[in-house]
Amino acid sequence: MFSCNKTMFNCQGIRFIPHRGLVLWCDFAGYRAAEIGDKVRPAIIVSPWKFNRQTAYVVPVSQADSWSTSLDIQFPAGRYPFFTPGIDQWAKTQLLTHVELARLDRMRIGERWCTPAIGAADLRRVLDALTSIFSDAQSLAA
Repeated sequence: MFSCNKTMFNCQGIRFIPHRGLVLWCDFAGYRAAEIGDKVRPAIIVSPWKFNRQTAYVVPVSQADSWSTSLDIQFPAGRYPFFTPGIDQWAKTQLLTHVELARLDRMRIGERWCTPAIGAADLRRVLDALTSIFSDAQSLAA
């Protein structure tokens, strides 16, 4: 079972280069974007490993579906043990964010600290949604 006391969260920063698909805690302190601002929440690494030496692109994950759009990716309750049990989670692709690795930390499942990842099919859905966002933006600029 996943556990973390977010009120006592003290991000240690990771000391490894994360790869695409990992889910890590991200400290969004100071961010003001809609739903992610000033919270510690799970985030999916979406940038390729070779670009993640000091920073990474992440997609925040939220339990709230009130802000969801057609581009947000739903993970049904119970799909992954590292998300809050019994509650659907949403990858908020329109809130793609660039963060320093110092804002990221491993997750705790039971008594173990770990670096879980979403499955390949779910990662593909997240990356496809991001591609859709940028291809729509490119067509608008033309």
